[in-house]
Amino acid sequence: MRTLVIAIVVTAVYFLAEMVGAWTNTPPLSHRFSTSGGGRTPPERTVRGLASKDHDVPDRTLDDWRDFRAALVSGESGSGQSSNNSGRNDEQWAYETGDYVERGSIVLSVPSSNAYLDTIDSLNNICYRKAIVLVLDAGSRFIKGIVLNRPTNVGVREGFDGNSMELCRPGHGELVVELGSCIGDGCDLQTEEEVKSARWKVWFGGECGGLFSDDPQIICIHTIGTRLATSLSSEVLPGIYSTTFAGAESIVRAGEARQSDFWVFCGYVGWDVEIFHEEMFEEGLWHIVSADTSTVLEELNMLRCEEEDSKECDIDSDARNAGLHVYDMLAKRIGLDFPVESQSELVGGHSFGDLMLHEFATAALSFSEESNLAQPNLSRGIGYESSSALDYDPAVLMKRAQRCAAGTLLRASSGERSPYLFSDQGFHKSLLLLLRTNEEYTEGVILNLVSSTVLELETGPESIEFPLRYGGSVNISTEDGDSDTVEESTLFLHSDIDLGKSGVGTQVGKSRFYLCNYDEVIQAVTSGVASQSFMAFQGITIWANDGDMSGVEEDVKNGFLETVPASREKLVWDKLLEQELLTEDNLAINAHLGRQAWSLASADSENDKAAKSNQYVFGTDVQTNTLADEASRRWMMTNILS
Repeated sequence: MRTLVIAIVVTAVYFLAEMVGAWTNTPPLSHRFSTSGGGRTPPERTVRGLASKDHDVPDRTLDDWRDFRAALVSGESGSGQSSNNSGRNDEQWAYETGDYVERGSIVLSVPSSNAYLDTIDSLNNICYRKAIVLVLDAGSRFIKGIVLNRPTNVGVREGFDGNSMELCRPGHGELVVELGSCIGDGCDLQTEEEVKSARWKVWFGGECGGLFSDDPQIICIHTIGTRLATSLSSEVLPGIYSTTFAGAESIVRAGEARQSDFWVFCGYVGWDVEIFHEEMFEEGLWHIVSADTSTVLEELNMLRCEEEDSKECDIDSDARNAGLHVYDMLAKRIGLDFPVESQSELVGGHSFGDLMLHEFATAALSFSEESNLAQPNLSRGIGYESSSALDYDPAVLMKRAQRCAAGTLLRASSGERSPYLFSDQGFHKSLLLLLRTNEEYTEGVILNLVSSTVLELETGPESIEFPLRYGGSVNISTEDGDSDTVEESTLFLHSDIDLGKSGVGTQVGKSRFYLCNYDEVIQAVTSGVASQSFMAFQGITIWANDGDMSGVEEDVKNGFLETVPASREKLVWDKLLEQELLTEDNLAINAHLGRQAWSLASADSENDKAAKSNQYVFGTDVQTNTLADEASRRWMMTNILS
């Protein structure tokens, strides 16, 4: 507390001096932003570090101030700069700064201490898990930064014009070293000149203008202090600068640097200040750190692996590790503790969130034969030939099915890596029945996701309860004939051919499935038909149809969905009838029964690639298929378990 009070008082005095300097037209001491709000905001000024032709002497005031503030924190804590037993320079420092954000601050992403919220974040926002973000700009409304600890193994070629990215393939080998290290037979790059032009190694800087954006944004970080370099750059920290890719090329062409002297980031992270406050204060997802230049450079250099030093590479130079080693070291340096996960939350002894992050890095940052190039949300738009996906995932090689008509039963991909790991996890190993199709769209319903909601039908003196199944995210609404209100409708299905022939329900296409309404079910049950013959669904799944091929047919063609032979329909239905109303106690059992039904839907279930997967999450003994099953189970827990 004493440290915090002193730091606040000194900060207030320093901030006041800056304001006085602004009023008297004297040069500013620093450019910063306090997230605490309040007080008068200094006028906008040119950011220091954009040196003019007649002034290239660096202003060390900000450097001195940051060192002074670090000394205060260190001295008051009584523990030195950090718990340093790793051979670091004693003059290096890094410490938490509370809610204080400035240009050059480090923002650490922290997993939620709430296991439920951490699961939601791991399913929906995995790319920023345990990220180290360097703040480039901190304004009164917007904060912009780049993720430092997400290297990729691709690069951008010379002449990038900001409109399109020509990504280069990586070198070969288990440990992916600096781009362009592979020369000669069997390599993409054949000459030293080609290697030189491909040495712009790319980091994932964020989703805004990122690797898969139609308008990629490139930010280059460097430490080159020449007059030309500083005139083309903006100083982020003392001795650390940012520039455009064109600026970096100009510096290299002038002979003042090499391509490998730059860290090239594609994309950035952006926050509305209010949203950042909410995520930091209410959700506890961000910690703000102030660090000196050498600490930041040390972290960056650990992520770079020059070919001549390949044997000494840190594990984080492999894109598949997602920079976790560097993150853990920095978190330990500032004394950041994480909640211990219970054994029930672990997967094969590993954190679920960390496993998901490894797979994200393998799929989105490490483009090689081992990458998940068939992953739909991450592979499209990378610019590789379509044969890359075909070479990777045998599921993509399946023959295109005949036109998907109503009554077609589909199952999700049997590929070794699920295409539904990072989004729509409920579709993993799902079974879908197409109900109707027209020129504009195709409607279907997911069969094997039982929810925890009960539907009660009044049948006179008694009532019948049906466990509602989740059919999809789109609710069907019908106009109430007696009012203007719109209420959700429920779909009913049965698979009893004799019952269908007696007039109960409408046959779906040429399948053995019949679609029923509310009245038909009540009439059938009151006349003696077992209620267990019916399944009740709320929500449907919709694919848009555009051109000659419908959306669902496109998914079949790409291997994300597979058609189920008619001979397997009864086996599938009977297995699904074993599922019960979803509870916390039977969640694992219901999920297992759903996967069993999915396996029975295969014409050759014994040879399913997913069942015989030898793909493992990087650095672990956890199979990728096991992780996808767990992600699907957690999706059920957070989405359809009340």
